[in-house]
Amino acid sequence: MTTAIAVIVDVSVVTALALLVCRALRHKPAAVRHMILAVSLGAAAVAPALEAAIPQWELPLLAAASIPSSSLTLESELSPTTAAVAVAPVRTPRLTLAAAVAAVWGIGAFVVLAGLLAGVVRLTSMTRRCRPIPSGTWRERAAVLAIQDGLPRPVAVLECPDRALLLTWGVFRPRIIVPAGERVWTVQSGDTLPWIAFKEYNNATAWRPIAEANGLRDLRDLRPGLKLVIPNG
Repeated sequence: MTTAIAVIVDVSVVTALALLVCRALRHKPAAVRHMILAVSLGAAAVAPALEAAIPQWELPLLAAASIPSSSLTLESELSPTTAAVAVAPVRTPRLTLAAAVAAVWGIGAFVVLAGLLAGVVRLTSMTRRCRPIPSGTWRERAAVLAIQDGLPRPVAVLECPDRALLLTWGVFRPRIIVPAGERVWTVQSGDTLPWIAFKEYNNATAWRPIAEANGLRDLRDLRPGLKLVIPNG
């Protein structure tokens, strides 16, 4: 039971510290706060194992005060009946409250860690299906926000095939994943379809889908101010 109480205290302290740190870092990127909370959950999950494996530290004063009083009895004072009764039968082990709490805690820790691992695997798989956005509104706004917030690392803007998805993740390699959708390009003086294709698809020869999506039959139909729908590459 003492171990269960120690685990509850440890987890409460770790969780409180994590929440206070996240509160202090409220102006930092959300990925940093998410990492701190994930680490605190991991520490809470392994707290029971650490309490059972790491030896406990006892202060000399407390150890001296907790020495039980001796209750030795001379063998000569024991009668045969008392000596027979002194040998207690072997009891069958039964489930204690501390064991039940530890079992419930272990199951909960496994579920939480499995959920975190599944989320990381899903994000990694999703990122592999995304394609980078070299230019456009998303890229421009991300660059402006990175400069305003003083982010030391470049932010990668990715486009995901899932239209209902919009999220950010990554601490050392921050990423913004935006849903796929048709983009609009406003033609400026000097723009050509190959140039627009290069800026949008990183491939100057992929201009035909843009022309077909906007009904352009002649490259000379481009004029400043014209809005072109950029289909998904």
